[in-house]
Amino acid sequence: MNVLSIRLGEEELRQIKVLAKEGHADQSHAARELIREGWKFHLLCMYREGRLSLGSLSKELKMPLSSTIDFLGKLGVQAPLEYEDYLQGLDLLKGI
Repeated sequence: MNVLSIRLGEEELRQIKVLAKEGHADQSHAARELIREGWKFHLLCMYREGRLSLGSLSKELKMPLSSTIDFLGKLGVQAPLEYEDYLQGLDLLKGI
């Protein structure tokens, strides 16, 4: 495992301490968890804004496509699709 030294403000340190206490974990584990969750949030925002495809999101989350779709549904994240995209998908399905 690599080591990264960073400077934290009082508020960031307080948040890590609270998360560590809630999760009965050490501060390093809590900080890593915050980074992972922050990365997921960043990816979800990119997807919602149309800057990341569903396939790329799935790959970055290291989740199967079906699990990624379920995950998005649970979070209420709408796909950035236009009605024309939907119609193109239907046409593709008809051709199968």
